[in-house]
Amino acid sequence: MSAAHAVDASEFPFQDILEESVIHTVKLKKQPRGPIEEGRWFIGAYAEGNLKELDFAIFRESDNPEERDDGKRLTGLLTVGYFFKDNVLVSGSLLYDYVKRDNAFIEGDSDVDTYDVGRGGELAVRYYNMIGTKTALFIQSSAQFLYTESKETPPGDKFMTWTGRWFVSPGLAIFFTKRLSLDILFGQLNLFEYEKQKDVQENQTIRRDTSIHGLTYDIFTTRVGFSYNFDLFGSYRGAQPAAA
Repeated sequence: MSAAHAVDASEFPFQDILEESVIHTVKLKKQPRGPIEEGRWFIGAYAEGNLKELDFAIFRESDNPEERDDGKRLTGLLTVGYFFKDNVLVSGSLLYDYVKRDNAFIEGDSDVDTYDVGRGGELAVRYYNMIGTKTALFIQSSAQFLYTESKETPPGDKFMTWTGRWFVSPGLAIFFTKRLSLDILFGQLNLFEYEKQKDVQENQTIRRDTSIHGLTYDIFTTRVGFSYNFDLFGSYRGAQPAAA
């Protein structure tokens, strides 16, 4: 055998496996990592309802002689967000809130209802955990700010309320495609709530402050909506150019 001779492929039994592994790795780099990856934008539309509320207040401070019933509530939200990291969404929402409830401030007038119309905003951070390829569990921490005007029927007092809340909600996302999902948030664990109210009566104005520290759990509030995530520049952050 001469010192210089042609090398037979059979002398390298793992050559084919190595080549296939390299090709497979290049293909993976060209694929997106999933529907909730860093660098994507997020838009969503949600409806939130609350028919009844269970409160387990650890500590409550209030100068209100009585508490108003929470009543029937419907809220609409429009949300825009951005994934700063894989599975981590930071978002902001505009919200419109409508509440119909009995007024407990007026003794003996159980037939008097108030109709509340509120407008405000919400800032939230959401963390996803994929379970499979089409479903994700998530936890969302939200800070919500709301200005509400209330009127009585029949006509009576007028209430103006400023509310700030910090709460946490568990949720489920079902992905129909890599971009479109159905999002459901189950209940709200309230960590802190502050309410400032002005009661405009015929001859006087009454101001009330209410703050709740500790944990209250609103088990009956459910938020449901659709969200769509997309890359603003038309390509995934994880995409790499094909090998030459």
